[in-house]
Amino acid sequence: MAQGENSLGVLLDANQVKEGVELKPYVTGFLLAHEMDWAEATAETYRHALTQFETYRADRGRPALNELLVKQYVRNLYLNRRSAAYIQRQLSVLRSFSAWAVEEGILPADPTRKIPMPKLSAEYRREALDEEEIDRLLNQIQITSFMDLRDYLLVSLIWRAATRLIELHRANIEDYVKKGDGGLLYLHGKGREEADSFVVIVPELVPALDRYIEMRGIVAPKAPLFISERPKKGARLSVRGIRGIVTYYLKKAGIKRKRLTAYSLRHTAATEALKNGADLKAVRDMMRHRSMNTTLKYDHMVRRIEKGAETFIKTRKQADLSQMDARKESK
Repeated sequence: MAQGENSLGVLLDANQVKEGVELKPYVTGFLLAHEMDWAEATAETYRHALTQFETYRADRGRPALNELLVKQYVRNLYLNRRSAAYIQRQLSVLRSFSAWAVEEGILPADPTRKIPMPKLSAEYRREALDEEEIDRLLNQIQITSFMDLRDYLLVSLIWRAATRLIELHRANIEDYVKKGDGGLLYLHGKGREEADSFVVIVPELVPALDRYIEMRGIVAPKAPLFISERPKKGARLSVRGIRGIVTYYLKKAGIKRKRLTAYSLRHTAATEALKNGADLKAVRDMMRHRSMNTTLKYDHMVRRIEKGAETFIKTRKQADLSQMDARKESK
């Protein structure tokens, strides 16, 4: 690298991303700088987010990349009613890119440093299904084909083992290992190609998973565990595809509460485990939380619903609805 240049071979300036300058070559350099550290899906997430930001910037004549522009971009996302989670992800990507650009001498200062992250509602993040809803959901999956079996396993691995959607997307055939009556599914953590943690496959799921792999036939160990039917049959099933499958069955089961998403099945695993007596350490291990404080939020919600102070207040009189029902029947 020549003196006075950064790793892209670009001569240093007070601000390389000036008005009218395209962001694309810098995005390429940013992604290349991290290609050894990130999985392909992670790199694609960053590329997509930065492309969206550059589209917004281009529509406004490509102003200089500074704090004012980032503030305007975030405000535009709010005006377009983007979710807090979406805005948080976009801003997180911009922060990572800006930190790299400052280090490379492409930007004089981080334009995202003083911009706060939107707060996510804890209740929204942890909305769970109840037992009756889980039964209704599973009853919608009538296993008559290979793809039905795949869908059953996807839903079951999220709510029985708290597996993340991205982890199911990255799972390979070789990541499933039999252990006694049950098994383990080794997981590829965020941004990593190697499997570095695992979830426990309960014995009840083993026959279905064994049958699914048997129906796959002879495939390479590193072949994707879950494959798509369309647009390219046999390709690795995308996170979007997994989300779509879960959402389809939720709607089919008539479960349409506003805050329920595919990710709610993972929250259901934590909630069900705690309600049925699992200790916090075991639930933390299952959820793979870095901090016990995150697991405690699930415990707090379960206790708040089942043993909140409201349940200790003595009922004086319950509404008598019999006369109202009789009046309705007489009409």
